[in-house]
Amino acid sequence: MKKRLCLVFAIFLFLFFLKSIFALGATPAVMNYNFESGLSGEIEYYVSEDNPKQEIKISIIGDLAEYFEVSRDSFKGSGKFKVKFELPNSIEKQGKNRVYVRVEELVDDELASGTIGTAVAIQGVIVINVPYEGKYAEMSFTAKDVNAGETAQFLLDVHNKGIEDFTFSSWIDISSQEGVIETLNFKDRELKSQTSVSLKKDLDTTNYNPGDYNATAFVNYGNKILSKEKQFRIGTLNVSVTNYTREMIIDGLKQFNIEVESSWNDVIDGVYADVVFLNGSTELVSFKTSSTSMTPWEKKNITGFFDTTNFTEGSYDGEITLFYYGKEIGKSETFPMKVSFVEEKYDYTMIMMIGGIVLGIIILIILIIWFFRKFKFSLKKK
Repeated sequence: MKKRLCLVFAIFLFLFFLKSIFALGATPAVMNYNFESGLSGEIEYYVSEDNPKQEIKISIIGDLAEYFEVSRDSFKGSGKFKVKFELPNSIEKQGKNRVYVRVEELVDDELASGTIGTAVAIQGVIVINVPYEGKYAEMSFTAKDVNAGETAQFLLDVHNKGIEDFTFSSWIDISSQEGVIETLNFKDRELKSQTSVSLKKDLDTTNYNPGDYNATAFVNYGNKILSKEKQFRIGTLNVSVTNYTREMIIDGLKQFNIEVESSWNDVIDGVYADVVFLNGSTELVSFKTSSTSMTPWEKKNITGFFDTTNFTEGSYDGEITLFYYGKEIGKSETFPMKVSFVEEKYDYTMIMMIGGIVLGIIILIILIIWFFRKFKFSLKKK
């Protein structure tokens, strides 16, 4: 009983803590600055707090905190404040220096109010990007899925994070399991310190087979080479069966599930299946599943129902014929299947386990009701 009471109390604390978090907010969440000698500025923050009597404390922590100050360090409820900063002529730590603007609810732990006090704090981030010595580059790269015959687009971002300008060359290798198929070259470019450039390349997939491919981007600057690899898919208008119900219990009307997967980088409408069970060459039963739409590359279940009464124990062959429609093209495809039918057997262990779970849930609900009633009564008594 004590353990259950502790569990109930823990759930109550968790819900209370969640409510407190969503009651406090601050904007902006993130600010970015490129370091310059003696850089100064001012940021205005807005704090939202559901409780107008709640005291809020503001503080600055983290890298370079000594160069930042707040216009006021506390107030009640929602409000505004400013953070002013003036950076030194140089900063030793290269790369990202983070300063955190901490917004915190204050709780007086000495008050015997009978309520539970939880201090909630959130943090805004100010990032000061300090250039690296010499030549230093960073890159990001994206590749998107397409359908066969469409144009694939690749985006390459190059950032100069160093104090020196540099000239760089860049290219993208398109490859499959067999190796590199094609190389897409960019023009050589000069990049100034603390600047960036976004580049794009298009790939004509007309002569590519549907499937999975890799795109690897390279950036060569000052005898240094960066690389980043992304996988992309070239799709075809096809829906395949990836799984289905392998065993059926003989017990009247039963549900049959079919897992299907799209290989198309677009929406496919009207996906459904005709299912046929055979006894040799004789059709025993046939039925249709539900119809659904599928998003690009989606995997999902479609279901149908049929009467299992006329089946006996054993293995039965069958066929699943999928029908679907996309890009004004209707298609169908048939997949063979084999399903085992068995007489219903009661799993008493599972029944006992489910019964125990249901009983536990009922007891938990009763304990929660009892706890809140007792808690409410104690508050009124005080």
